[in-house]
Amino acid sequence: MRLTSVAAAIAASALALGMATAGAQSGTTTVQGTANIYVSNGNTMTAYSGGGQGTAPNQINLNSGTGRTATFGVTGTWGCAGTSGYSPDGSNCAGSSTNINSSGNISGVVFNGRTMPLVGLFTNGSLPASAPASLTYGSSGIDYSSGNFSAPALGQIFFIGDGLTGTGSGATQLFSVPDNATTLFLGVADAFGFNGDPGYYDDNVGAVTVSYSIAGGMSTVPEPSSLALLGTGLAGLVPIVRRRR
Repeated sequence: MRLTSVAAAIAASALALGMATAGAQSGTTTVQGTANIYVSNGNTMTAYSGGGQGTAPNQINLNSGTGRTATFGVTGTWGCAGTSGYSPDGSNCAGSSTNINSSGNISGVVFNGRTMPLVGLFTNGSLPASAPASLTYGSSGIDYSSGNFSAPALGQIFFIGDGLTGTGSGATQLFSVPDNATTLFLGVADAFGFNGDPGYYDDNVGAVTVSYSIAGGMSTVPEPSSLALLGTGLAGLVPIVRRRR
């Protein structure tokens, strides 16, 4: 093999190693029942039904990368109208279904047969120019028990629930992360009776614990360990070059 080919192979291996691991991360956070997904990323609620705007949603800053996926493990209970004990997978808390409008630059969302599941929202450091379309779950919409969920648009509220294909049981669900997403917000989509304009957060109670894991992805920024491997490999070529001369 020519020396230039050897050097290229070493460089490619080092950079591939760094790119393959740069996106991975994990952690745990506690999400309050009052966490308002509609104020993510500084969004101004242009439509608001009253009842309190609650508290800020949880913010997770993401490592860069493409082809990332997320998994969640969610435990604990919360509730609305002062009543606790409801699953983060969604329940019938003060209503049998959810149909909340968009507000500002964040989408609405429809949960047929469920209210108050844990939801998420991705941004890239800013919100889209206008609110994306609402996602619809259950009935003729997206299946709650799906094993794999497609990546939502930035600013589009999406279902997380307890992170399993069943409520409290089943396989771990896989959520695709938008390639340009830099931030994940976690919270609740709430409204009066879970219909119409968002609001009525201040009577929510309880909290859930969310363990999250973001798998891999390819990053264009090599890690220091990869650069060190590249330097070691190239240094090893020096004696070979001298012998050839």
